[in-house]
Amino acid sequence: GEAGTPIDWNRTFGEGSLTRIRLDAQWRFAERHKLRALWFDSDRSDSTTTDRDIEWGGETFPVNTKVKGDLQYQIYELSYEYAFLRRETYELSASIGAYWVSMDSRLSATLTIEEGGTVTRDVRRDGSFDVPLPVLGLRGQWVFPYDLSLDVSGQYFTASIDEYDGDLQNYRATVTWQPHKWIGLGLG
Repeated sequence: GEAGTPIDWNRTFGEGSLTRIRLDAQWRFAERHKLRALWFDSDRSDSTTTDRDIEWGGETFPVNTKVKGDLQYQIYELSYEYAFLRRETYELSASIGAYWVSMDSRLSATLTIEEGGTVTRDVRRDGSFDVPLPVLGLRGQWVFPYDLSLDVSGQYFTASIDEYDGDLQNYRATVTWQPHKWIGLGLG
């Protein structure tokens, strides 16, 4: 395919209307071993007036055009985690696994062309991809009195797929209250 204009979605559109949902689950099947699963969904939409021509999906969105940008992605993760340092009140772990990333993006605008008269047309161009990505991570967990714990983790990697380029960062800090072995409530 033909490469278009690179777009930094955050700088061009900001966060605009943003909806994010995240669900995490873990299963400790042995003292130092866990399986972790994650589902993350992000939808954002906003409009901007372009400060340059944008080539997207074979269409040119000229400078000073009001363009609406929609970006949706879903991430699924399954990983294995090993606690290499485990004590009564804290645990340090490393993980390895895979992400599945599904991304859809859209630019739309009403274009006005003046060539021997004025012609107005609505234009919408989509781009999407699905890709598996390896994931490595580190995690620390500290246990406090009253069934409270602090869980901090981080993952970071970059990817370049066809004409898409970007990085994926997953940082998390969560305080959890776990009154029973089988259920906990957290805020992160």
